[in-house]
Amino acid sequence: MYSKLAFRNVKNSAKQYLIYFLTLIFGVVLFYTFNALDSQQEILKMSGEKSVAFDLMGKFMGVTSIFLAFVLCFLIIYANKYMIKSRSREFGIYLTLGMSRRKLSKVLFIENIIIGLASLVIGILIGMIAVQGLALLTSYMFAIPFEHFEFTFSVASFSKTILLFGLIYLCVLLFNTFSVRNLTIISLLKAESRNERRFHLPLFLYVIICLVSLGFFAYADRRALGLNTEIIDLNKIMLSIFLGAVGTFLFFFSFTNLLLWLMQKRRKSYFKNLNPFVFRQISSEMTTSFVSLAITCIMVTLAIIMLAGGFGLNRALNDGLKYATPYEGTVQSPLPINEELKKHNIDINEYAASYAEIPIYTTKEVQGREFAKDKEKMAEAYYSFKDNIPANLISIDDLNKSRALIGKKAIKLNEDNYFVTGTRPDIAKDLNLKEEITVNGKKYYLKDQKYHTCELYNNLLAIDTFDLVVPNKLVEDLKPSYYYMNIKFKNKKQEELFDNRVNNSNEEIPVSFITRDDTIDQVKGLGAIASYLGIYIGIIFLMSSTVLLSIQQLTKSEQDKKRYHILNEIGAMKKDIRKALRKQMGVYFALPLLLALFHSYFGLTYAKKITNILGGVSTISYIVITLTIIIFIYLIYFALTYQNAKRNLDI
Repeated sequence: MYSKLAFRNVKNSAKQYLIYFLTLIFGVVLFYTFNALDSQQEILKMSGEKSVAFDLMGKFMGVTSIFLAFVLCFLIIYANKYMIKSRSREFGIYLTLGMSRRKLSKVLFIENIIIGLASLVIGILIGMIAVQGLALLTSYMFAIPFEHFEFTFSVASFSKTILLFGLIYLCVLLFNTFSVRNLTIISLLKAESRNERRFHLPLFLYVIICLVSLGFFAYADRRALGLNTEIIDLNKIMLSIFLGAVGTFLFFFSFTNLLLWLMQKRRKSYFKNLNPFVFRQISSEMTTSFVSLAITCIMVTLAIIMLAGGFGLNRALNDGLKYATPYEGTVQSPLPINEELKKHNIDINEYAASYAEIPIYTTKEVQGREFAKDKEKMAEAYYSFKDNIPANLISIDDLNKSRALIGKKAIKLNEDNYFVTGTRPDIAKDLNLKEEITVNGKKYYLKDQKYHTCELYNNLLAIDTFDLVVPNKLVEDLKPSYYYMNIKFKNKKQEELFDNRVNNSNEEIPVSFITRDDTIDQVKGLGAIASYLGIYIGIIFLMSSTVLLSIQQLTKSEQDKKRYHILNEIGAMKKDIRKALRKQMGVYFALPLLLALFHSYFGLTYAKKITNILGGVSTISYIVITLTIIIFIYLIYFALTYQNAKRNLDI
């Protein structure tokens, strides 16, 4: 009996359940897809460092999924709360006819199970298709051929999804039981006519609060622009976010009342058509829901930063590879490398066709910051240009030996000349090359007004941007501070043997070695993690924010039925009433988005500083992609909300 009633209720309330249903499906698709990394490994036939990177990504996704599970749980309970409120009269009739609260809870639970199972099945089916799309993206990131579509089923991801939504529905059951237990027939039957309490402050207080919020914005955003990218200080980052969040709450609390006052001053616009009704509705609504608006704005801001920042970081890491991996392999050590290898009975000539050991020297007489046009800007962006950081020196012969490994011509240098080199040509515009330097009492003159891009050694990140190449005699009396050895192997087999001998030996050899292929795989793995986390968290936050807005509007439409019916009774045309509803909802949806765009500018500026260090790429295209995704999802939820609200109001 109760199952039949639940099925009938779901069928009759299908349009009311649409947003709730789509949100569940969306959540299942995201959760299943981003936890089905084992399926992608199976599709792309991954091995070696790629497989290790993907396993690491799986761990990140697992930890992130726990956090996002709480977000989804809150979202579903919040949406379920709206469903109960919108059907309060129906539930009141059930109780009047003699249905017990326990049985009403049972009916609600069966309804949720029906919707949950349907969304779970549809979501997993769509997720299986989405895994293919994500595998295509992964193949692009890792440069793995995507030979064919292959439908796979991830048992691990399916189990996690079932467990997550099982726990969420347990929370929903407890919430519904608690909610129904405290309901009374009179409260249910009068729910539609009960308005939320609101209070008013004098206008000057709203002005003061609005100015205070703008002060918070200015201070928080100034701090964000001044954050140091070399040392990521989480305390300073969190303080900027906290100040921005407080300012956002204060802004929405005050601005909504000021908006009505400002519009009333513009009498020509205010008294046009149904604008007096629209702006009073907006003011009334935002006064009671400024908290949800502020939360929405913060989540959209985070979504923009996560999406654009994730894509940009991936691009920066991958673009940096062309500067960071010129050699087949590089050994690093604070000690002379060849000597250390010999101590452990490793003959480099057995494995290498040729090699070049590069000692790195330093001198306190020359500092990197002396070569910067804007010392503060360069000090913030690059370690080499900070205060009291001595410049690195490389002898011309060592550089030429290394260049010969990759077929580059030798560079000639006179005994009294030097030149500037590094791995990042994009910083040349920020350098002020000195005509002469003095080391050990001798002057050396700049060879040419040029920043030479020379590949010195392999590195995970293209962040080594500034070195001085000097005559051999200059470094004869200096002690090396670090050593690199670039290697060209006889063949792939010898490369693997050397890698195994150095990295998998039981001996503790004080050197580190990584091949070019492994470096590329590790960097691509880091980039993929950044992109996937950005997409995963960003879309969840975006979806959560739009659902909050939608439910808030639908709840308000239920409360405002009488007001809209009165408009109709006094002669307002239905098309004008619908236009008024669109305006009201448009302002409500647009304000958090506009403020989020303002906030995200400063967050993305900080992210741009990081990508500049890693690869110096443009993030404009990723910002455009992010905004397209956000506007698309926004429009979907706006259209669904408007259609549901229009049906609720019967206009």
